[in-house]
Amino acid sequence: MAIPKAKNKAREESPGNRSESSPSTKMFAQANDKATRLQLYVRDRQLIKELKLAAVEEEKSISQLFEEWATRWLEERS
Repeated sequence: MAIPKAKNKAREESPGNRSESSPSTKMFAQANDKATRLQLYVRDRQLIKELKLAAVEEEKSISQLFEEWATRWLEERS
């Protein structure tokens, strides 16, 4: 039976079972249950470029900047 063998092989090779983790896995390991993924689609490429440069200057991630902005925005709405 090929299907059970494939399932077992997939389990053996899953990221959680590998001794070597990717950099992104290591980076988000501590925030495993605290973080969730969000994809944003932005039409203005220049805006994204400026955002990335500003994030580097502030030594923050775009995620941190988004969280700060979203928190302020929600507080202002209340």
